[in-house]
Amino acid sequence: MGINAHINLDLGTAAAEISRGKNLADLENDFNKINTILSSLVHEVQDDLSAVWPALKYLLKWSGKVDDFLVDFSMKLAREGAWKYANQIANVPEPDVQVSIDERDQRVADIVHIITKPGMIATIALGIIRITERGSVSEKIRKMKKHIS
Repeated sequence: MGINAHINLDLGTAAAEISRGKNLADLENDFNKINTILSSLVHEVQDDLSAVWPALKYLLKWSGKVDDFLVDFSMKLAREGAWKYANQIANVPEPDVQVSIDERDQRVADIVHIITKPGMIATIALGIIRITERGSVSEKIRKMKKHIS
């Protein structure tokens, strides 16, 4: 949910804010390079998560490259939405910026509902994941820290 808010609200807002009075298009190349960086980290994050949920390795092996495609696609789509929003808010007159941010914030909050109430099938799948995870929350954090180090 935090990543959702960060990409869909903060990222576009920040890009527009740092470019206010300048040409936002000058930032686009750097903005897009981040997609490549994030994409390159997917396997590392999956390995780290496998330290907490060992079944993930089997699931990833079974799914082949489908998971990579879905993660890359959804991240790219979200970042494209953030760039589109940056362009929209960059053209909003200064007195109306906060209203635009508030409206975007509400739309992003509505997306959280999909994440927190995913429906029956996703709830069952997530329940299976939770059952097969090992250890308490603090143990999982320690495992991930150890795996990252």
